[in-house]
Amino acid sequence: MRLPSTHPLSLLFIFFLHNLPPYMAARPVPEFPFRKLTVSTVDKYYRYNRFLSSERGRHVSGMSEIKKYLRYLGYLTSPDYNVSDDIFDAQFESAIKHYQSRLGLLVTGKLDYGTLSQILASRCGIPDGESSSPTLHVKKNYVFFPGKPRWVRPVPMTLTYGISPDNLIHYLSLSDIRKTFKRAFSRWA
Repeated sequence: MRLPSTHPLSLLFIFFLHNLPPYMAARPVPEFPFRKLTVSTVDKYYRYNRFLSSERGRHVSGMSEIKKYLRYLGYLTSPDYNVSDDIFDAQFESAIKHYQSRLGLLVTGKLDYGTLSQILASRCGIPDGESSSPTLHVKKNYVFFPGKPRWVRPVPMTLTYGISPDNLIHYLSLSDIRKTFKRAFSRWA
């Protein structure tokens, strides 16, 4: 018995359907907000993983790196304090608590995941301490808020921003401005 002949285009159509992916999205799949991990990022987290749940009295190799960092940021201000040892002592615990409260983290005095994540996060590098820059003369000129402006929201607070269509830079498109803000906030927020 002879099979009916098929048209070459129908064979091509069947081949095409067979090679399609198992699903076809109705819209593009959105990108995930997760940052891509590089070897250096993974290595950095791996090296600092040993500090998780460190508390007073523990000796952890490499703790001096965090002590030096907290001194640079202005949290360990005593000139007599030894930042080269690896002991988690009372003064270091106090500095961790101050760091946690200043950043709106849960104040535990321990090097928990949230604290280590903040320590490893990118930042501008300007010290946080009140006396970190005695030559910097800060003058409080409030243009938008007469009197004493205060935000009464709990810490950490969520700030939002908007782009005014009336005050644009004319040589940049609105989409370029939005992309720039999005890129900046994804890196520094």
